Amino acid sequence: LEDEVGMRLFDRGLRYVQLTPVGKRVQLRAQRLLSSSHDLERELRLLKSGDLGNISLGGGPFSGHVVLPRTIAQLHHQHPSVQVSIVIDHWAQQLQNLHAETIDFFTGDIRELEGEPSLLIEPIGVLYGAVFCRTDHPLASRDIVSAADIAAYGMASVHLPSEVEKSMRAMTKNPRDLGLPISFQCEDLLLSRELVLQTDALLIAPHMSVQHELMSGQMKELVVQELESLGNKTPLQTPLGTVRMAERTLSPAADILLEIIAKTGAELLKPPLPLIEMGRFRS
Repeated sequence: LEDEVGMRLFDRGLRYVQLTPVGKRVQLRAQRLLSSSHDLERELRLLKSGDLGNISLGGGPFSGHVVLPRTIAQLHHQHPSVQVSIVIDHWAQQLQNLHAETIDFFTGDIRELEGEPSLLIEPIGVLYGAVFCRTDHPLASRDIVSAADIAAYGMASVHLPSEVEKSMRAMTKNPRDLGLPISFQCEDLLLSRELVLQTDALLIAPHMSVQHELMSGQMKELVVQELESLGNKTPLQTPLGTVRMAERTLSPAADILLEIIAKTGAELLKPPLPLIEMGRFRS
């Protein structure tokens, strides 16, 4: 191949072989061609069979709990023959899955996907969060608490975006080198909720993800003075969206599910934040 293109594609040593800058460009182009070939094969197969196809999608811990159950159930009622495979994980892992073509698209936090021109990102709404504790927690009897109060206890949370962690660290006056007092970091909300119910750890999560615990009296929302004063500018807000490869053709079933997700997001969530230049948004 190097002879054909007339350029060096690999740097070779006694114990290593690595791509040159030209080789990396050739690799990227080859990956795109391979992906396009897979898309064409799938589209022709679906057209020939008249099938809607199946779906492999990813979800973040919040979107996977709040948005996906309702939307996937609606898809199943409309098209019960469609098979859906779901992976719940942090957005960074979902991005790797997307590039590896193991999922068709994912839903999740989109704030850190700026500068990804290969992606098509559609905001669907914003989830607002708070700090929660079990009802017999030492802080539960207080009408209002301070950020310093909650910093005295460990927290349970998903992987926090850097800007959220920075804001919360400043609010709790925790030194930069110590970070937040996170006792449990987990992308599984069900596990995090159970840990909070059995320990003095506090849960950072959207209201909609703990509705059952709040209504049943198992958990209580803590009114944190510093967060309360910020109102809708609280750092505990998650802009959700759907993310797919801009040039990848999806199955008809995946397109249908994307439409359902967009509609459900408009019904369940707060309106999306003002659009910023973040990848490539669909108008």
